[in-house]
Amino acid sequence: GARLVLDALATTPATPSLRRWYRRLRLGAGDVAGFLRQLREDVPLAVVDDESSTVRGRWLRLLRGPWHDGDWAANEAQTVQLLEALRDVGWLQEVGLLADVASTRWPGAAAIVALQAEVRSELAFEGGLRRLLYRGYQQQDQAELAVVVERIRALAQQVLGRDVVGTPPTFAAPLVGEMLDPFTGGLAEHLARYNRHLVLGRRANGVAEGLLVTRLAVRELPVVRELHLPGRCFEVVGIDRDVTSLGGVLGGDLAGVALLNHFLIDHDAVRDWALTVAERRRVAREDGLLLLQDPLPQAPGLDPLDVAWRLSVMSPAQDSELDAAVLDTIRTHERQHLVDAFRYLPIEENVFRGLGLLLSFGFSPAAIEAEMERRAELAALALSPHTEIVLAHIADFMSEPGGPAPHHAGFARLGTDLMAALVADGVPPADVVPARWHLLPMAQVRAAAQRLLAELNLPPD
Repeated sequence: GARLVLDALATTPATPSLRRWYRRLRLGAGDVAGFLRQLREDVPLAVVDDESSTVRGRWLRLLRGPWHDGDWAANEAQTVQLLEALRDVGWLQEVGLLADVASTRWPGAAAIVALQAEVRSELAFEGGLRRLLYRGYQQQDQAELAVVVERIRALAQQVLGRDVVGTPPTFAAPLVGEMLDPFTGGLAEHLARYNRHLVLGRRANGVAEGLLVTRLAVRELPVVRELHLPGRCFEVVGIDRDVTSLGGVLGGDLAGVALLNHFLIDHDAVRDWALTVAERRRVAREDGLLLLQDPLPQAPGLDPLDVAWRLSVMSPAQDSELDAAVLDTIRTHERQHLVDAFRYLPIEENVFRGLGLLLSFGFSPAAIEAEMERRAELAALALSPHTEIVLAHIADFMSEPGGPAPHHAGFARLGTDLMAALVADGVPPADVVPARWHLLPMAQVRAAAQRLLAELNLPPD
């Protein structure tokens, strides 16, 4: 009965977090074959099967192993290999659940018992790390990052019986903050064993914050002429966010975040976004696409009205392609953040450029943050082929003027910049208002955005 219910649930659209629970419920019910079938459906093959990704082999081993053919536990050695494959991709709770099932077939097997103990210890360490950081959020603890690192060291010694932290390299920028290097050092190497990526940093005079995800892909960023990066930078695509930054705990949610030498994309948020687009299309189709025929007010002003829905319906990307389309737009958005980071940091080497930025925005951190979001979304609009999806994203934020996120102010300004650029290209002013964006030729929108981006990313002074 439980398996039939899970089979029915797995065939309906669901958020990544729900599908994660379905997988774990399958294991808890002993339905290993159903779990293996669902993991193949849930893991985004286009993301993990990237030859440039350093964790590609881990995922392909799990997805293509012999446990998918016939009996998943044909022998003890194969069972252990499956448990190790799950551990190596970072699915530690799944290791524990599957080990419980495997122990009924191979009671007392030393390798299985050892794996159970290993993942329990690591889960306890990561749980302690989460509580340590969340306690700091709650108490608004402004302890320096070095102090937080010592707390993590003490936690490791208590839970794991050894120091896995070492002396992690730290990036520091005056007036900005500091961050542990997430790729090197003892703590990063320990977490990488379990396919985890930890971002741990502290803004100047702020609270230490962390993000902990399971890695789907890690790759060095390729050359992009329009978004030049002067140094090596990396992309991490993650899932299963186990530790959330202060903003996320308080209700904010980010699909991506750029951090000095890399950017991190939360693929669960990518899928949530794509599901939103797909749901808008489903509703519109059930209504016979009458949405596209609804008349618009003659003078809607800056109110986008329902243009995000119209653009979602009109995007040429198929429903099955929406994950990839959304991921493409976020990649471009986050890369522009890195371009700006290199332009203004380190501050001591870019004093006059940074001072000019501060003066331009009245020394307001909120205004500068909004400007950075404007620039990043401009890059997505200019360079992503999925123009309708980017415009819909901008319109969604413009529909909430004065909203709390920097995206609200930044995207509102981007919308007015786009309108002015289109008018300069000869488009009648009445046709460039946000409510009519779906009627514009998308190539013309991209061309206007590309011109704005080229003016923005002029070579350094």
